[in-house]
Amino acid sequence: MIENAHMNIYIDESGNLGSQGRFFVIACLIPHNHKRITNIVRRARKKNGSIKPLEELKGREMTFPQRQDFLNRLTAKKDFEFAYIVADKNHLKPELVANKHICFNYLTAHLLKSIIKSTNEDITIACDTRNIKVTSGKALQEYLQLKAWTEWGFGHDLSLSYHDSFSSPHIQTADVISNTVLGRYGYLKGHFYRILNPHRRHGIKFPYDSFGA
Repeated sequence: MIENAHMNIYIDESGNLGSQGRFFVIACLIPHNHKRITNIVRRARKKNGSIKPLEELKGREMTFPQRQDFLNRLTAKKDFEFAYIVADKNHLKPELVANKHICFNYLTAHLLKSIIKSTNEDITIACDTRNIKVTSGKALQEYLQLKAWTEWGFGHDLSLSYHDSFSSPHIQTADVISNTVLGRYGYLKGHFYRILNPHRRHGIKFPYDSFGA
């Protein structure tokens, strides 16, 4: 892993915590070269096969050639990592399903636990503004801070902010990653996942004992 003075983590999700679909994915991007990723996203938005450039990259709206070109460029260098948690909603406790913001916060903490525990850097976490309804405003930051400081042995600064995804190339990249992971588990489409996989820090299946059963 390439060390940074400050760790930035970008989060986005695919699927939903409602009744549609079986799987819900939260993915995070940990870039070590922010500029390169920004340039790749800008290029992908312009090179989209239409006259009008895309306002932002959304994994669910990309064509096969668009996604393949983007992922090939993204993975050409080992200057980023990603991680994800995929929840099998068929086996989530009813209490979690009934309280979406608690479920989202719990899954996000489960995803980030080993990352936060393994670093001595300050951490900034960036989420899409559309997640505010799910995470209930500052609740996610407070929950992560509590876990990090009292259970995970983390003694540095941890902050969380929300950004409109169209102005954040890194959140757009996290969106493509989360959608690619959802394709792997929800639709058994593994081609793009295999392109990404060498850069995977970890992938968590939740709940592990009954996942996919």
